[in-house]
Amino acid sequence: MKLEDINNYLIGLFTPILGKEWKYYKSYRHFRKKEGFGYSYIILDTGTHDNASYYFSYRAWLRHDNIEKKELELTAPQKRIDHYSRTISLYGMNIGPNSQYWKSPIPGRWSFFEESDFEHHNTNIVNFLTTVVLPFISENKDLENIKQTFLITPEKTADFKPWRKVLLIEDLKGSHTSLNDTYLTLKEIFKIRQKSDQLDLDQIYEQLKNQD
Repeated sequence: MKLEDINNYLIGLFTPILGKEWKYYKSYRHFRKKEGFGYSYIILDTGTHDNASYYFSYRAWLRHDNIEKKELELTAPQKRIDHYSRTISLYGMNIGPNSQYWKSPIPGRWSFFEESDFEHHNTNIVNFLTTVVLPFISENKDLENIKQTFLITPEKTADFKPWRKVLLIEDLKGSHTSLNDTYLTLKEIFKIRQKSDQLDLDQIYEQLKNQD
């Protein structure tokens, strides 16, 4: 068995479930769906540590173009958004019955030692897709839902600087009062983070508050 066998198995499994709106891109190893706001992605995170056993873990994210373009404008104006830009994301490794981040009866990672494992894991892989990954994508098509996830359960996401997205979402509303209130809330939520994160939060807020 080779890594390519795992990828081909997953492509064959997901394609009829996801339907024609989702297209697989081999160079990225992900399924991609064009949305009105940008794109949704389901990534085949597969690999091996010893060429004898293999693993698969879900990754998924959404790219809201208005948010990502604005973030780069503030933080890295020389860059452009691409298919690695993500507004909110999940990582299957952080999800499972014993996870401290996201409790789920089905863990988001599987190991393969031989081809018979395909059939053995088939049901759980499909169930995780339909009960965790696709609902996550559907819910986070709405920016307000993204904001609430970052404010209430940021541990459920795989995003290192969630305060940026929350402030950028607030900025789209055009209310300085709302932006300030949200900033103070974020300061309280993320007060335990390291100093560099606190400084990043302050900087993004000041840039948004003082923009023309």
